[in-house]
Order: sequence, then C-alpha cells, then structure tokens
Amino acid sequence: MLLLPALSVPAIADGTEDRPGFPSVEADDDHDAARRAVDSGEALTLVEVKRIVSERVPGEIVSVKLDRENHKLVYEFRILTAKGRLVEAEVDAATGTILEVENE
Repeated sequence: MLLLPALSVPAIADGTEDRPGFPSVEADDDHDAARRAVDSGEALTLVEVKRIVSERVPGEIVSVKLDRENHKLVYEFRILTAKGRLVEAEVDAATGTILEVENE
C-alpha cells in the first residue's frame, strides 16, 4: 500500500527537465505528459499536426515522437514517401509550423 503514491508519479522519459514539474516527453514513453501538453495548450493534437505534415510531405507516416528541443515541444515525424525515401519532418507542437524537413 505504501508504494501506490510512488507509482502514480509520471515517469520522466530521459531524466532531464526544461522546467520544474514538466518532464521531457516521448510519445511512446509518456502518453500522460503528452496529453497534459495538449490539454494545457502547449501542444496541438496529433491529429491536427498530422494533417499539416501530410499536406507538405505526402506519404506513409511510420513513426511520431513528441520531444522537447530548445525549450519547446516538437513533433518528429518519419515519413516513407511514394518514391521510397524516408523523410523526417520536425513540427513546432504549439503552432504547427514545420521547422525542418530532411531526407534520412
């Protein structure tokens, strides 16, 4: 019974924090932190950002991560294009602005 409060604390994905009380976020590891970011308005929903990315880089989205870079949340998409190229797109999670698109 004494362990229950300790188990209710969200895990920190990589042990670093940009500001107190808000862990670094990786969508695969901490869905609760990602949900809090969306609920607080710090990040757009994945559905919204997928639409933006798909318009700019058509193809099959093979992975998505939500990470913190330079004190802001960034969605990182890996997309397989129709020509078989793997492309990475970084998107500002708060605004939906595409920050970078590069071939891998």
